Amino acid sequence: MKTAYGGVIFDENGRVLLREPLGHYGGYWWTFPKGGPDNGESPEETALREVREEAGVKASIICRIPGTFKGDTTENIFYLMKPVEAGLSFHWETINICWATYEEAQGLISQSTTKSGKARDLAVLDAAFATLREMSASKETPESLFGLLRAPLQPLARATHEILCKLHPGCSPKVCAINSTPYVRYAPYRELFHLEVTKSTCRLLISPKLELGSTFEKLGIELKKIKKWDILKIESEAAVAALSEIVKSGAAFIS
Repeated sequence: MKTAYGGVIFDENGRVLLREPLGHYGGYWWTFPKGGPDNGESPEETALREVREEAGVKASIICRIPGTFKGDTTENIFYLMKPVEAGLSFHWETINICWATYEEAQGLISQSTTKSGKARDLAVLDAAFATLREMSASKETPESLFGLLRAPLQPLARATHEILCKLHPGCSPKVCAINSTPYVRYAPYRELFHLEVTKSTCRLLISPKLELGSTFEKLGIELKKIKKWDILKIESEAAVAALSEIVKSGAAFIS
């Protein structure tokens, strides 16, 4: 089986680039750019050329994504990349490209009718996000964490983060538990609230000691109770506005 080389490109918002092949060739509706080497090309040179030709993006390689991924006719090696220049013309074999969040990419790839190709691309997607997350573990910031959220939640998460940072002039946010369920904690209030972030959700975990359930209810927002936390789902502007109003009113948000 021949080997092909391709790229998984992430933009600054944590979205991944997919291409739509002409006529959904081979049963692929949306897939990653890849191809075989030209004479004398290294694997890295092949991957960069394929990304430029099939996706219209001049990119640079960050690292190789661990593993070899089998498709219908090739074994495939992929590289994690970042765009240097996007929006360039692409080869006629591609009819469209798109930037997608993890969930959006899952849905687009799942439209493919080739079972082995679909399974391969979903495995590549998971491996790429895992590699990105692992690389960022030692230098993860709240902003990079928010960038992995689906687009509608990103501004809500950032607004919530800003509210919490202003609670104390010496507030020091820190990303924790990056390999499980990541969250941001805010010194000196580590035990009072955490901002939990996954790919598709953003939640503020509030200590029941603060007794804010009834205060939020008066503003039309219900807190859910899970184990030792009261949960405020950050999924609407109303939730963020209620949090802001409570903080500004001087309610016992911190003690």
